[in-house]
Amino acid sequence: MKWIVLVFQLLLITSLGFSQPQGDGNKLDSKGRKQGKWVKFHEGTEKKRYVGTFKNDIPIGKFTYYYLTGEVSAVTEFINDNKTAYTRMYHLNGKVMAAGKYTDQKKDSVWLSFNDRKEIISKENYVTGKLNGESIVYYPSDPSKGKVKRYEITNYEGGLKHGKWIQFYSSGKTKAEGVYKDGNFDGRVKWLYSSGKLEIDGYYKHAVKNGFWKYYENDGELRRKVYYRNGSVIEGDVLEKYLEKLRKAKAVQKTKL
Repeated sequence: MKWIVLVFQLLLITSLGFSQPQGDGNKLDSKGRKQGKWVKFHEGTEKKRYVGTFKNDIPIGKFTYYYLTGEVSAVTEFINDNKTAYTRMYHLNGKVMAAGKYTDQKKDSVWLSFNDRKEIISKENYVTGKLNGESIVYYPSDPSKGKVKRYEITNYEGGLKHGKWIQFYSSGKTKAEGVYKDGNFDGRVKWLYSSGKLEIDGYYKHAVKNGFWKYYENDGELRRKVYYRNGSVIEGDVLEKYLEKLRKAKAVQKTKL
């Protein structure tokens, strides 16, 4: 749910960084720094955009942000001289949209995102503003059962997909799985039918398809087999010659061992 956080970051920066004196309070000291309570209005209106307190131009304590229609859009608690900010964003209906923490104005630790029925849709981990560790996307909850089911688990390192990746059917069975390296698939990747039987089985090398990719019918019968070399399909005589070349190379390698 990156767009949710980006929207809030833009709101936070533009609201706090370019405020003009409006409303009660809104005092500047002799150095032009904001001091005390400030109320910012949506441009050209008398509708509040945010209410909060500054000390030497630094936001402190609770800030409340508002939609143009008057509903609360976000509440942020600034602590440690603005080094840390705990934030909750809200849908127009008042339900929590997202919740998490900023450290030095960068997303940090666990961030949760919800739909407008307050059902969790994702759980992400951040370090210094970048996705790091396990990120989970959820299926919409079953209202009758109230169960939360995972749709996808992706691992990140420094903002890039890195490590095991897996998708699930709503039944909980595995739908697809593979491994990422530095943001791209690397190694074996496979997709499965809901029955658990293979649908697609293949390999990536340096982010492109390599080797045989096999495609199966739901009954397990092999439908077709395609060979990729550096992402391009090779077939016919070209394929036979290439495979023969590989066989000879392996034979030579064995004799050296």
